[in-house]
Amino acid sequence: MGAFLADDRLLDAEYADFSGPPLSGHWIAFHLLEHDIHRRADVLHYLALPGVDAPSI
Repeated sequence: MGAFLADDRLLDAEYADFSGPPLSGHWIAFHLLEHDIHRRADVLHYLALPGVDAPSI
């Protein structure tokens, strides 16, 4: 993923999506980051429910 984010040519390119319009590399990178943040929050939430101390991030 690091090489993808470091290459403006790849970020500016558009990628075909069979279910809709083409998506830009910027859109894909942003949504991967957003997904990662959301899932980390899920894990921290489910750790907190039984009283487990969450690791510092």
